[in-house]
Amino acid sequence: MDKNKHIDDNLLSRFLLKETSEEENQEVNSWLAQSEKNQEDFDSFKKAWALSGTVHPKPVNIDVDAAWDKMSRRIDASSNDKKLIQFHPFYKYTAAVAALIVIVFGIRFYTNQQSNSNEIVQKYVTVDVPKVEKLIDGSKVTINKNSSLSLQNFDTSREMTLKGEAYFEVAHNKDKPFIVHTQKGDITVLGTKFNVKEADGKLEVTVTEGLVKLASLTNKDDFVLLKANTKGEITTSSPIKEENTDVNSLFWVNKKLSFKDIELTTLIKTVEDNYGVKITIKNEKLYHKKVTTSFENDSITDILQVLEATLDLKVEKVGEKTYSIE
Repeated sequence: MDKNKHIDDNLLSRFLLKETSEEENQEVNSWLAQSEKNQEDFDSFKKAWALSGTVHPKPVNIDVDAAWDKMSRRIDASSNDKKLIQFHPFYKYTAAVAALIVIVFGIRFYTNQQSNSNEIVQKYVTVDVPKVEKLIDGSKVTINKNSSLSLQNFDTSREMTLKGEAYFEVAHNKDKPFIVHTQKGDITVLGTKFNVKEADGKLEVTVTEGLVKLASLTNKDDFVLLKANTKGEITTSSPIKEENTDVNSLFWVNKKLSFKDIELTTLIKTVEDNYGVKITIKNEKLYHKKVTTSFENDSITDILQVLEATLDLKVEKVGEKTYSIE
């Protein structure tokens, strides 16, 4: 064999992997015996493979030439002056191993990305206005402004984490409980309609239909069951249950306000809270005036015009979001 004959790199690869035939083994051994230079090249190649052995999983049946050729083409493509670049065999093999490492870790990174993407399927974030989302199980959720909802493995467990406020209309599924996690407690249902609001250190759950379980975050056995027209709260201790007397608590969802024989000051306070306006009653004689009325999808202007006409009031707009009544 010619001392300067180049031995096939794939043959060396298979030789190190002990995948060569007896005839190929003789060819490699003969080539190694021909010169010290061949032995040095082989040692460089073997060292490169030893380095690659630190990568897990260990490489098998890698086409070193293909990896090297691919890298060479990239170098050629980026060179405009056709400058000849010569690599020592060790660097050649190391470059191939480097390419191998990139491939292996690239696959691992992709796998991790896949795993992470399975942990949180989707996240909804609202800022200025509420948002309605239809979930893949047929449930509907209305997310209030300045809130976020993250779904974790929803296709298999129907679990999610809420920050802020949301109204849920849950599709019934007896095999997959619908679970809402919050910083104060967990809400579990099979199929129902309810509102969850977490603000100012308090978790409040209001049920409009069906049955809801509200459990403490620190003790799952500490819970209350809530039926329609009831609400549960958690502050710093165990959950409590009481009748829901606030018929306007879901205005942000249904745009409905209802008042029955209440004082005008109470009505005005409710309107202020839900419309983000400031209304001043100048005439104190109007404070305790009883009012029975309802509104649905009305603007603040519509509401004030109704009050003005039915209660014989004088309403004046004194600023962008401020009004006076006398």
